[in-house]
Amino acid sequence: MPNTQIEVYEDTPPVRQELAEYLVTAIDDPLSEADWQRSFEHWWDENPFADLHAARGWTLRQDGHLAGFLALIPVAYAVNGQKTPALAASTWVMDPGCRNASLPMFMKLQRLGREVIIADTTPSPEVQALMDRSGWRSEKKVTRRYFPALRGLSRGWPAMPGGTRIVTNMTEVRRLARPFQHGNRIEKWVTPESLRWQLASPMHGHRFLGVIDDEGVLTSYVVLVDKPLRGIPAWLAMEAWTARETHEELHAMIGAWLKGRVKTGLPWKPLLSANAFSPDPTWVDTPALHARPLAVCHYFKVPEGLATLPKHTVMAEGDLAL
Repeated sequence: MPNTQIEVYEDTPPVRQELAEYLVTAIDDPLSEADWQRSFEHWWDENPFADLHAARGWTLRQDGHLAGFLALIPVAYAVNGQKTPALAASTWVMDPGCRNASLPMFMKLQRLGREVIIADTTPSPEVQALMDRSGWRSEKKVTRRYFPALRGLSRGWPAMPGGTRIVTNMTEVRRLARPFQHGNRIEKWVTPESLRWQLASPMHGHRFLGVIDDEGVLTSYVVLVDKPLRGIPAWLAMEAWTARETHEELHAMIGAWLKGRVKTGLPWKPLLSANAFSPDPTWVDTPALHARPLAVCHYFKVPEGLATLPKHTVMAEGDLAL
């Protein structure tokens, strides 16, 4: 019988090379070895949260050869306004002949989730079933709203407040107003460094639209990706954030952009779509052309001591932010 063993992933240059070579053949994806090496650098070398947790994942070996992998990437959440270590799960792959090792590897992830928040936003249907049975918090529905960027249709947005301007990169951002939106829940912990890291993701091509004041303080932003809708060029807002008490500044930024009243350098597309998890009110009072429910699969393992806290979720969490 083959000898199968799950091991803690020890991150060294030779092990990274072996892993990159394995993933090229194990995943039906056009990524090259160099692409995977670049992802590893982004996950672990350039990560501003890398020192918050030592975990990097697990490997599965069969007779000494790589036969599976589950990555863990350190991230941070605000928990009642306090910076808290967390992990994003990514790239869970298993050779077909080693599927029986999936449950033991999942149990390792489950036990780790008793100590630290874990986000998994791209689980397979099989993993989703395990998580549902094991008490993971899940977010399975969003409301997607559609906004036109066509002259004459982009109406109903508020005007930009005085003393602010719109930027499309982080070079002019000196600091963030604060690292969270509300201090009574679990949500992403955000810093200028973490935003720069997210925007530099080699996987997703994130783009940025933000509002700064005269001192370079970032007070609102959205993270965008190129997401065509039935062949129509479109942007998708993966994340919307504001330090203001209301969403008026955020909406004003979107309106000024869609109306073409500000030069951003972002390629023009006729549509913007935005997803919101319930009960997120970010896009409720906006002049959307249409809205519809959409299925997603964001899962979170939250330690027992935090289980009663509300969770604010956005699309750009877990490996969808990396």
